[in-house]
Amino acid sequence: MPAPYPLEFRRRAVELVREGLKPVSQIARDIGVSESCLRNWFRQAGIDEGKKDGMSTSEKEELAGLGKECRVLRMERDLLSRAAALVRLGECPAEVIYRFMDANKADFPIRLMASRLGVRP
Repeated sequence: MPAPYPLEFRRRAVELVREGLKPVSQIARDIGVSESCLRNWFRQAGIDEGKKDGMSTSEKEELAGLGKECRVLRMERDLLSRAAALVRLGECPAEVIYRFMDANKADFPIRLMASRLGVRP
């Protein structure tokens, strides 16, 4: 995915659309973005300013963060359910933990397993 355009660039583009001196298609061509991209910026600006209904940029960012947190928590839950026998043993030999990690490295990140199982990666 390409890097996003700077916030100030997008704000100025939305201002140009609001001025209404040129059609959106012409403004988009002039600034080097697609017409749909410029229309999305314009729509999102209206939402962020409370002029239109929809999910604001900050709400979208929060939702994305919560989704990531949820994925990590599910992964930790699944890891710990697989490692339940190791966790119950308490003082489990490091060699056993490393074998477990090697067997499950396709499903879980090594760093996550190491931190949750109390060993170094």
